[in-house]
Amino acid sequence: RGSARSVEGADENDADADPERVRKDRVKEARRAEKERERKEKVLAKALKKDRRASAAEGANGRDDGDAKGWASSPHPSGSEVNVSVTSARGGGETKVMKIKRAADLKEFLSAAKSKLKLKKKPLSARMVPSGREIHDTLRLEPMATVSVSADPPSERAGAERDDAKDSSEKSAPGTQDGDAGDDPTERLREAVARRLRESERDVRRSRLVAHTGPEANADESARLLSLLSTVDDESNPAHAQRAALPAAAVRAEIIAACVDSDSPVSVVTGDTGSGKTTQAPQFALERDIAAGKGGATNVVVCQPRRVAAVSIARRVAEERGERVGDVVGYRVRGEARTSARTRLEFCTTGVLLQRMRWDPLLEGITHVFVDEAHERTADADFLLILLRRLLRQGGARGAPKLRVTLMSATMDAGRFVDYFSVGGEPTPRSTHIPGRTFPVDEVFVEEYLPSWRRDRNERNERNGRNGRNGRNGDGYEIDYDLLRAAVDKASRDVGRDRRKPVGAVLVFLPGVPEISRAEQAVRDVRDVRVVPLHGQLAPEDQRLAFAPAPPDEVKVVLATNAAETSVTIPDVTVVIDTGRVKRMTHEPRTQLASLTEGWCSAASAAQRRGRAGRVRAGVCVRLYEKNAAKMADRDEPEMRTAPLDTLVMRALAIAPGEHPAAVLGEALDPPDANAVRAAVDRLRAIGAVVVDGDLGGRVTTTPLGFHLSLLPVEPRVGKMLVMGCVMGCLSPVLTAAAAVSCRPVFTARGGDKADAVAAKRRAARGSRSDHLACVNAFEQWIGSDDRRRTCADLNLSHAAMQDVARTRTQLRERLEEAGFSPGSPASNRNEDNDDFVRCVLVAGLFPNVARVGVASEGRGGRGASGRTRVLNNRGVEVTVHPSGVNAAFREGDVDGDKGAAKGTGLLVYQEEVTTSKTFIRDTTAVPDASVLLFGGALDVDHASASVSVSTGHSSAGTAGGTASRFTFRAPPETGVLFKLLRKELETVLASAAEDPSGDHGTLEGSAR
Repeated sequence: RGSARSVEGADENDADADPERVRKDRVKEARRAEKERERKEKVLAKALKKDRRASAAEGANGRDDGDAKGWASSPHPSGSEVNVSVTSARGGGETKVMKIKRAADLKEFLSAAKSKLKLKKKPLSARMVPSGREIHDTLRLEPMATVSVSADPPSERAGAERDDAKDSSEKSAPGTQDGDAGDDPTERLREAVARRLRESERDVRRSRLVAHTGPEANADESARLLSLLSTVDDESNPAHAQRAALPAAAVRAEIIAACVDSDSPVSVVTGDTGSGKTTQAPQFALERDIAAGKGGATNVVVCQPRRVAAVSIARRVAEERGERVGDVVGYRVRGEARTSARTRLEFCTTGVLLQRMRWDPLLEGITHVFVDEAHERTADADFLLILLRRLLRQGGARGAPKLRVTLMSATMDAGRFVDYFSVGGEPTPRSTHIPGRTFPVDEVFVEEYLPSWRRDRNERNERNGRNGRNGRNGDGYEIDYDLLRAAVDKASRDVGRDRRKPVGAVLVFLPGVPEISRAEQAVRDVRDVRVVPLHGQLAPEDQRLAFAPAPPDEVKVVLATNAAETSVTIPDVTVVIDTGRVKRMTHEPRTQLASLTEGWCSAASAAQRRGRAGRVRAGVCVRLYEKNAAKMADRDEPEMRTAPLDTLVMRALAIAPGEHPAAVLGEALDPPDANAVRAAVDRLRAIGAVVVDGDLGGRVTTTPLGFHLSLLPVEPRVGKMLVMGCVMGCLSPVLTAAAAVSCRPVFTARGGDKADAVAAKRRAARGSRSDHLACVNAFEQWIGSDDRRRTCADLNLSHAAMQDVARTRTQLRERLEEAGFSPGSPASNRNEDNDDFVRCVLVAGLFPNVARVGVASEGRGGRGASGRTRVLNNRGVEVTVHPSGVNAAFREGDVDGDKGAAKGTGLLVYQEEVTTSKTFIRDTTAVPDASVLLFGGALDVDHASASVSVSTGHSSAGTAGGTASRFTFRAPPETGVLFKLLRKELETVLASAAEDPSGDHGTLEGSAR
């Protein structure tokens, strides 16, 4: 390309040049181009011959699916040890177990086998048992694999495979990277990133509270805080009486004794709903140190499981103190922060603190950490407890002042947490309970509250032609929204009936956002009510409406998710209507399938919901189900035992790189299942984030790519999309797509009509058949608009969601810069307008999440509907594109050759697969075959049948023995071999980008120079 540009330049700049010289230059350029073409043809011919020999040698032994028993899909490091079983091909001999060191050839292995089996002749070849696959190295042998050795010479394939093994060995062996021998590229990256963070304006210290340095600075700040404290405690302060009336105020001394003055660095504070533990206990600790003249050196961090709680509680505490948010009291959540150098009490999400501990494991400058809602047992919170317990074990290593940790919850088995932290010779943690208010709450079940409900429901079913419940949630229960409307109508009238008392509010608990939208439609015509939704997808200003009082002539009805159980408090609630339902995301390690299921909440959650009704006066809790209908567990299962562990494994490797992640996570209060950890390690290995020594229980090491993925506040697969966006030169749209899938939905339904949101998304997709590109197009139109709110109204966009995407996008861009990438460079965005590059990046990050769209020969279950369009996932199981996606209504010809394959068929890459009423794939994009051939799993060329196949790494549905599922394409062998060569080039570029993000060879453009 450079020569061509130089000739073009000569033509442009030397218009008067000698025609003969110009002709000669063109002839030379043509010859160079011809030689380059011949060279490439020779490379392809050699590779084709080599691949054909390998395929022929494999022959009757069967195709290697990459995951055959005893044979790994990728090579292990040379020199690593493994136990294998060895036997003689001549038969009659026994099988012996021996320990070998993996190598790129069989020389040492065959010698050891001769000695172990006491053979007369040295064996010359080896094959796997029982598959009969011939092997020529030991790099891929798994523990206890069985190998048969023979005196027969190896096949012609030996030369080809030895070359490949040697290449793999050189790549995986230590000491072969540029620089000093044995220098770990991941460690070099770690040091380089830490150095950049220290030197840049975006130093990691910006994300933490930093004590004023030096005794004089601390003294000045302590004096300032002491003067502010007198204002806060002034009885003329409007919030003073409110704080004094909270139950926590009555036990202030006990809380301070436990959290500040106790010999133990750990304390446990429990409190009933409305006791003030969340807002008051951290303030008590801060005020105790301020009163003692130590305010300038005190920094309190309060972790919340949800963003909405961190923001709303910070605002409430700042209001109580008569201050603005961002002064003494602040908050920090993903993509948004309101703090300053004067902030001494910071509310943050658990993930924010975990990210900080990546670079500051000793939490320097932090004096108090409060972990709120510990009973919810989120995966992040349990992992944080592991790190805090480890930190406390180090004792004086972190220096003075000593860190104090307080666990807070409305309901919690305090004894378990006390036992968990009773380690390392420290005094036993002290626990304190804050009694709740004494207002009684009557519990009423639906058959008592609405005696005619069953008759009314049966009449409605008869009118609508329904017979009972449809059982769509798997447990035979469905929320009755007509019944909900009747309950809201009665509750609102009861609340507003007694004008001698302040008008209360009604709080309705629902399992999710779709149910809130449906309930909003059901109750909107109830007289004299103001309906307010409350959930995490709302903008902060919309969330605040739930806490504001309704007009005097209306009753506020708040429709909320379980976030309102404990994370936030709506003070004027006097009636709770509890549907008893909750949505949980679970994960099956074997199938790697996530299931979002609606079911009954736990008894502990039901108790929390009831308690929300008694804040201001006697209240009522209406259970919108029969007394004997609900089958509730005592408490919820810890998230670490139900959710995918990929992100936690990456965090464990980042913070404890020398330990196996299973050992780190095994220190949790309720450790995850070992199979779930292994499944996470296997998924990370598949995307190149880690290498594993031996089986999945062996030593796990983060690769340079994995190091970058661990820096990004998104799941590893989305992180790989970002790195690949840099490499492929299309980072800008990939940044937007990654931010969009990490935030709340950007397309919104006007008046609750979901069809409007889907139609808007399809318009934004502009025929691209892509949910991801629909978000990219919508964001570009929004960000370039002079009137963004008007644009949101025109395009059915959520303005708050678009702001979230913009903030998250900026944060991801900054993280890439901190890692050494150049997201703003021309090379990183050279192909930003090429949608096919973006599709390739989506496949590179999300594979094996690819589904095939085709035309069925028969209907589901073998009956009817022949010719209908059907979608098969990566295991060959029929799934459904989620109705909210642009690809939900596939018809023959919808996917053409540009975006998929032949008309009526195609491939879809998808973000996630979840099971609710059926199995759905969400956030889909139609992708070309070439993207899967380039960035999919193991590639196999079948020379005999002229086909190319890509392994998904999963087992096919309904197959015995775990046969690997594959995507197969009709193509000449030359095409398949060419894709193999292209893969090697792309892998080289990706490796260069991971090891040296700012280097010349870390992008396609740079590697082509």
